[in-house]
Amino acid sequence: MILSRLISFFLRALQLASAAIVAGIVGAYLHDVNEVDADPADRFVYTIVVASFALLASLILLVPFSASLTVFPLDLLFFLLWIIAFGLAVDFIAPMNCEWGWSWAGRYYTSDSPIDQCQRWKAALAFMFLSAMWWLFSAILALWVVYSARRGPAGERRRWYRSHY
Repeated sequence: MILSRLISFFLRALQLASAAIVAGIVGAYLHDVNEVDADPADRFVYTIVVASFALLASLILLVPFSASLTVFPLDLLFFLLWIIAFGLAVDFIAPMNCEWGWSWAGRYYTSDSPIDQCQRWKAALAFMFLSAMWWLFSAILALWVVYSARRGPAGERRRWYRSHY
């Protein structure tokens, strides 16, 4: 049981970090769009809302208590929300004609050139996908904990009135 709690804590910390990175990248974009008095696309508003709720949920679930290992419906919901945000971002970045290969030259640009935009959005895409995977792994862990807690020490199924964890 202690191993599942440590893994859960580690996954929640990864969820928190990934959501913070995505919120920072998309928030910077929304700030830039606001500076030029343009309307942001709805996909970015959706992504920042998902990142904000994911930050809040991962902060709350980071605290180790017994219910934090049994909220797999919430984990699955956030997995689906992040996959939708990932798909919306891929739909945005596809027409930009970004190179998807590895740059061996190691060039660093400091302007807001199209290369910077591509790098920024590829980083956001990567962390959106990673965040979705961390939520999925948390759901799988929670399902495993709930399933194994329903079994007794010899593998027999516990009675419904003895369902404490």
